[in-house]
Order: sequence, then structure tokens, then C-alpha cells
Amino acid sequence: MVTDLQFNDEQLQAIHCSKEVVIVPAGPGSGKSHTLVGRILFDVKERCINPDYIVAMTFTNNAANRLARALAEHNVILGYIGTIHGYCMRLIQNYGTILGYRSGTVSIVTEQAKELLLDQIRDELKKPITDKALKENLNPDAQLIWGEYRWRLKRANMVDYDGILRDGLALLRRDSVKLLVQIEELLVDERQDSGKIDSEIFWEIQAETRFFVGDVDQCIFGFRGARPDIFMIEAEKYGYISLENNYRSDKEICKAANNLIAHNAARVKKTIKPVSELDGQVIGHVFDHDGDEIYGVWSHIKEEAARGADFSDSGDLVSPELLGAAMERIQKLLMRQPPTRERRCRACVSLSRATADCHYSLRAGGRAPAASATAAC
Repeated sequence: MVTDLQFNDEQLQAIHCSKEVVIVPAGPGSGKSHTLVGRILFDVKERCINPDYIVAMTFTNNAANRLARALAEHNVILGYIGTIHGYCMRLIQNYGTILGYRSGTVSIVTEQAKELLLDQIRDELKKPITDKALKENLNPDAQLIWGEYRWRLKRANMVDYDGILRDGLALLRRDSVKLLVQIEELLVDERQDSGKIDSEIFWEIQAETRFFVGDVDQCIFGFRGARPDIFMIEAEKYGYISLENNYRSDKEICKAANNLIAHNAARVKKTIKPVSELDGQVIGHVFDHDGDEIYGVWSHIKEEAARGADFSDSGDLVSPELLGAAMERIQKLLMRQPPTRERRCRACVSLSRATADCHYSLRAGGRAPAASATAAC
């Protein structure tokens, strides 16, 4: 490759793959972003693809910005780098008149304004259905309300978050638009967290080749409609190239992770292989109460501070819905306020790369992540 970047054999196999659909299950710390950069540079510098005809979709804007910066170091600017919502919004701005939008800027309605408008329409139409029935959209009253809601949005030249994907897909299914947005390659990051409509959009885009990267074992957005099973079907249909070398964690952490994900019923089979020669350590802690659990995390932070740990290399992970409460309590403890036992914290995990250790904690009666994860206790 015409680049000073270094790649391992697995990464090079994915980068150079000439198949029309390339599926890359990438384990944690395996350099998937690095591989995406390598694939794009290979497309531009070796395959001589015009970067204007390459589209890269990431799950977040931050990921898109990081990818764009990495490519800019090699003087490569793609036709599009960003989220699927950003891509579809661009379609609506450019071709939305086909669907009834007025020419000019189409605005995005806020969630608060959406709820207020739906409530107003329910009152006006005298259809007092429940929020649940409205969300399910199965009965005639719900369908009437949603129809009126979407008509009013379009009349105001506005679209909501769900409508961005729905209308983006509708535009891609118009031959007049499909021909105008043809590309050479579509790259998708975090494929496992894509929903059904996302997948339909990925396959509706007219691309000569597709390069999908993801990891079913790291799917965390099932509650938002993620369909990792679609990624698995694609892997089975087209074959895949796994990235298994882990450049982030030490041996025991990878061992614990392998034992944990081995219990996943549905997955693309792969093994996390540590590159590090350090053993590392996984230590389990069991507590009787949630307050004791928080106190235990605080105690560990204090011990690490006394040892001079660099906290830029550390993190404390809790279940997302309880993050604020748990962090507030830990902060109070660090300010030497007495521990409290208020809301239940289902799981707190303290990861410290500075000491090559991984700590997890569970209340008594909780389920340990894996047998090997408790072996170092």
C-alpha cells in the first residue's frame, strides 16, 4: 500500500479483499477504525477510486470526525462521512421536493415539539388513545393521528428523527434519485447496532462494493431497535474476515472476555487474542448491599490514587440508566462525605489500564460474568 501505516495480516486481508461485499467482524481493540482508514486509502491510492464516490457511515458524529481527521492526514476527503441520519437528511434537503417538501431548508422537529403536536392532534380529533397504542400504531385511530401528524410536519417543511430514515429510504427507492447518488464503495462502521430500516438503506444505496465492520458481541443498542442478527445473516451469506488480535488488553482480561462472550447464543464465532505479553488481572468483588458496592468502588479509587495511578487511563462503568446517581455518590465519597444507601446500582465495573487490572463488582446473589473472571479473586 502507498502509505506509512502498518497493518497485521488479518487487517490486510480485509483491506485488499476484492469481493463485492466484505464482512469484517472485529473484536474489541482489534483496530477496526485503523482498518477502515486502510481500506479507504487502498480504494483511493491503489484502486484509483475518486473519493467523492466513497461513502463512510459511522454510528456517531464523534466517530465520523475521528475518521475524517485520520484521512485528512493523508489528504483524502470523502464524498460523505457521517451518520446514517446525516446522510438521509442530505437526501431530503437535495431531493425532498419529490416527496412533497418545499424547496429550501427542511428543519428537524424536536422530540418535545413532536409530543406536543401529537397531543394536540389527539385532542382535536377526539381520539383519546393511550401513548402505548399510539406508539404501536396498529389501530385505525393511531394511524389517523400519525397521518395527520406527518401531513402537518410536511406542510411546515419539517421532519422528525424517525422520518429522516423513512423518507431517506423512500427517496433511495426512486430511480431518479438512485441514479444520482450512485457510489463506488459504501463503508459502514458498528454494523451490529444498525436497525432494520438502516439495513434497508445500506442495501438500497447503489454501490459497487460494500464494506461492513461490526461485532455482534458488542451490540449495546438492542433497546433502540438494533438488529445484530442481520449482520450475522450477512456474514453467513457472504463469508467474513475476522479481526481477532487485541491491542488494548492484557491476557487475563481477554481470557475473561472470551469466556463471557462464549455464552452468547447468537454470534459470529471468533476469539479475542491478546497481543500483550503481560498477564494482567481480573478481580471480582461481591457486596451485600448497593451502598457497600459504591463504597467499594470509592475505596478502590482511593487506593489507586495513593499508588499514583494516572486516572486518564481509568474508567468506572455502571449501567447507563443509573450512571448519574452512581457517579454523584462516588463524587460525594471522594469529597469525604459519608456513604449512603439510596438507589440500587446493578453493576459497577472499574477498569484500570494503568495497572493492567480489571475490577468488576456484583452484589451478593448477583451473577458473575464468567467462571474465569472469578478465578483471580
